[in-house]
Amino acid sequence: MLGAKTTRTLARRSIMEALPQGKERRLVLRLLNYWRDLGRDESFPALGDLDPDAMGDMWPFCFVLRVNAAVTASALTYIGPEILADCDEAPAEPTLETLPDATLIKHATAFVGQTLRRKVPITKGGEFIDHRGRAIQFRSIVLPLAEDGRTVDHLLGAANCRELPKD
Repeated sequence: MLGAKTTRTLARRSIMEALPQGKERRLVLRLLNYWRDLGRDESFPALGDLDPDAMGDMWPFCFVLRVNAAVTASALTYIGPEILADCDEAPAEPTLETLPDATLIKHATAFVGQTLRRKVPITKGGEFIDHRGRAIQFRSIVLPLAEDGRTVDHLLGAANCRELPKD
């Protein structure tokens, strides 16, 4: 019987193999293109513009954050199962301040304040040691959403990672 990690790896590999030749494979760039396609003239897309079905294999790697005036109190209204996979236990009512340390979701949301200040999509990547002692390499993106097209009230983000080989 296959373990959960092996099953996820095989699922990702089959998704990558199913992508047409020449199609962008990087999650963050595919999500950025999706977000741009949703844009309304010179304004930001709204939360209601998102269609998880149309997002296909990207959606399990996504998160949605409802912006609060106190940024650290902003609530995550959706966290995809692929992002949660490395959390031993996610908070019942997750906010930026209650996210578990040394997890993908914590690193993927670390630059939310920068996205809110600059009001542009921001992508970051890096490495960290997770709570299980594994070296992890990740890429993430955070994109502004606005019901009125201008005032950012939600953020759409995504992240994926891979475990780095041991020396």
